[in-house]
Amino acid sequence: MLQRCNPLLLALLSLILCVPDTQQQQQLNLDALSTFSSASTLTLPSHNGDVAISVALCGNPDGSTPRVIFTNSSTRTPTDVNVGTQDVFEILIDEGVGSWVGSIGQGGRLAVTNTGQTKYEVGVSTNAGQPFHQYLGQDGSLFGDSTGNQAIFFSPPFESVGFTRPTYPNYTLPSVQMPFSVSQPSSTPQFALTLVETSSISGLLRRSSCALRATSSKGTVKNQMNWIRDAAEGWRSKWLVEGLTPGTNYSAFVFQDGTKVSGPLYFTTKSASFNCPLVDGLSYCPGVSWAVPLPAPPNPDTTYNASNLPTQITDSLQQYIANFTIALTTIACGRSIYSPIQTCADCQREYRRWVCAISLPRCGEPRGDETSLGRGPSLTTALASPTQQPRNQNFPRVKEGFVELLPCLETCQATDRACPNHVGFQCPLAKFNADKSYGVGFIDSRDGDKEGGLTGVSQDVYGNVWCNSG
Repeated sequence: MLQRCNPLLLALLSLILCVPDTQQQQQLNLDALSTFSSASTLTLPSHNGDVAISVALCGNPDGSTPRVIFTNSSTRTPTDVNVGTQDVFEILIDEGVGSWVGSIGQGGRLAVTNTGQTKYEVGVSTNAGQPFHQYLGQDGSLFGDSTGNQAIFFSPPFESVGFTRPTYPNYTLPSVQMPFSVSQPSSTPQFALTLVETSSISGLLRRSSCALRATSSKGTVKNQMNWIRDAAEGWRSKWLVEGLTPGTNYSAFVFQDGTKVSGPLYFTTKSASFNCPLVDGLSYCPGVSWAVPLPAPPNPDTTYNASNLPTQITDSLQQYIANFTIALTTIACGRSIYSPIQTCADCQREYRRWVCAISLPRCGEPRGDETSLGRGPSLTTALASPTQQPRNQNFPRVKEGFVELLPCLETCQATDRACPNHVGFQCPLAKFNADKSYGVGFIDSRDGDKEGGLTGVSQDVYGNVWCNSG
């Protein structure tokens, strides 16, 4: 006999069946980036081979701490309860970014919970070694120098120069004007730069590109171009930024292809009274990107470069390089081996770096320790006495005094090691007044121990510069 269904029970069942799932149900595509703004349960298609799954938080205005749980099993459910059991993993978020690498031969499911108001990105890369979201560290990018309202930065290297070492008998060294006779890079990543005041980054998700991109960058990019700062390191992207505030602590972040983050580079702009302009973009001195003791460049330029640097400075500097190259090639370079590890090309490269460092004096500005950022000794330990006449007599006497940052003794020693004896290149000894002309004991110790000096480096990621390495 059929029994009549309870009308109340039928109504309750109908209500339960019709309740919508409040979480998003969406399939992630391979080699694609997706953005979400609420808790989600996401599915992944199967794929033969490992994949890299990465998650970046784009900001948590309400202080939420999202959890990301993943399973690559077709029979498991990614929940808080079974994290750590077989085939269920939690992707831990560190300063805004987390990733997982492994197989999804059976597909997978990703649960993002406790999101609150957090917006986030999820990327799935079939190149397991290249997740969409990456933190590239602090070492790849470089800070050049600053004035009171300008600064120069370099991206991490992205392509080798492809410089071919000359061989005997056609041993032709790079020319004075174009030290690297190479074409533009075959492809350039999409680089971008963001500057924020250091006081505001304590709450930032500093490894997340989408969180950093959402901040308002300080200053204005006046110029961006590809540049070879050093042949061994290769091509970089270079920025000149203007419109900064004097005497302000900044943090610089470099983005590559929109999702990879390098930095932060900490630095402090010089004071408003700092009167040395920047110089860079010199093909004969590609490593130069610092402030020099000259009057303001001619309008409308705001920095010195190869087109407006005074000829009494550039002519003699280029003549030094040309004459040294002629003297160097009086031996049969490439046939007469004077060193098992050094060549005439190495000698010319190191000499160019040294002569540029001593011919273009670098202006400095004493600054006290910033212990809150872990900064090292004060810049005053590496500076010469204030003066109005640069040691390079081709520079004009300046009305306002300036403080010169001494070149590193190790830059001279690198040239000495790379060059043959017949060119007669020698450096002063640390125990015999070398510190009158060079910064001594900052990179190597006074006894010559490698990286045994006070800092072990000429410059750190906090913007401290102890001597000019060229």
